[in-house]
Amino acid sequence: MKTLYQNIKRDVYILPSSDGGGCIYYSPLRDLSFVFSSDLLGSVISFYDSGTLPDNETLKDYLLSVDKQVLEDPVMMKEIDTEDRAVILLTQKCNLACTYCFAQSSRSTAVLPIEKVYAVIDHMFSHNNNKSKAFSFLGGGEPLVCWKEIQKAVAYIQKKSRETGISHRVSVVTNATLLSEEKVEWIAKNHIIVSVSSDILPDIQNNQRPYAFKKANSFDDVDKAIKCLLKYNVPFKLRATITRLNVERMLEMVKYANENYPSLKILHLEPVTDSAEEYDEFYSQYLTCFFEAYQFGLNCGIQVTNSLRSSIYHLKRHFCQGELCVTPSGDIVSCHRHSSENDEFYKACRYGFVKDSVSIDYEGLKNVITMRQNRTVNCDECFAKWHCAGGCASQKMVFSQGQQLSFCNYVRSFVRNILEFEIKDNNQ
Repeated sequence: MKTLYQNIKRDVYILPSSDGGGCIYYSPLRDLSFVFSSDLLGSVISFYDSGTLPDNETLKDYLLSVDKQVLEDPVMMKEIDTEDRAVILLTQKCNLACTYCFAQSSRSTAVLPIEKVYAVIDHMFSHNNNKSKAFSFLGGGEPLVCWKEIQKAVAYIQKKSRETGISHRVSVVTNATLLSEEKVEWIAKNHIIVSVSSDILPDIQNNQRPYAFKKANSFDDVDKAIKCLLKYNVPFKLRATITRLNVERMLEMVKYANENYPSLKILHLEPVTDSAEEYDEFYSQYLTCFFEAYQFGLNCGIQVTNSLRSSIYHLKRHFCQGELCVTPSGDIVSCHRHSSENDEFYKACRYGFVKDSVSIDYEGLKNVITMRQNRTVNCDECFAKWHCAGGCASQKMVFSQGQQLSFCNYVRSFVRNILEFEIKDNNQ
């Protein structure tokens, strides 16, 4: 999708409506969007080209008031917070063999020694400029394979929090197959935030997320674990990966979650990133089916989201902050997706290591930050640039030129559709 008259003025874009029957005036930095008739397009263009006021009084008042607003770009987030946020990959071992897993070909069997985990925790709590610390346990594998290490790490985090008076937040991303009731009870008691990776529907889960080492249906174990999380009132979200196999079943996924997991509040439906070249048809299907699921979710109290939806009201200069991510070998990388020495982009993302303490290569960190700030050539002119913010740095490294173009078109279509949805909802 191409925009009409991009950059009429700084932060003023005119987009074609999805049905082609009108135009959308969009100014992201002003948090303003509205639909107007196509026959008024010339008046809008003339206003910005020559200052000619529209005959339409409502449009004239709108444009004059908007034109007076002072604009500021989004605040630059701290690039790679090395003092307050840590991502800890205890292991790359996994008991599943997901068909779309980005890490399968580069896994190791190493486990991060608990002494190095303690060193990372000490490093975080030694900086007291921010009175809150965040620790995330996730995988290039399944973190619950290292359950005892997680328990020891959480106990140490709590100890350091009491000693320093600095608060903390701990989260775990899990495939849920190893979650027993005993573990869920411990998670609830220790206020751990949980994100469950599950493809929701029984046949899809068993097809796309099979066990690696045994003949059994992973769905049965995940379903049991989710219901246990609900039993103990553990706040959690479900995250499903959307592929060509389930893209047309997103509405069914939301309905299933609503019927079987009462009180679930967040369902994240993220389109897959893989090596396929032809993405246009997939993204088109995804857009149509996502918004069907999104509408149903609104009606039943489930927030259906994805990484783009989350950014509509949170404008940013860069897609993500980057990470202080500690790998099982004790290296520090900027992204958990490139956490193995077998990954071709590993060296480009590495900027330190953990031994007895955390050691950061600041020249390497500077290079990583520069690499993460690179945008595509079309970003400056794009109306969605504050939403996707140049896109995921990891994704850009692996995407071909054709895939990147398809993704950019998808982003623009998604943002436009959300704007139309919000405008319609606000006018009702």
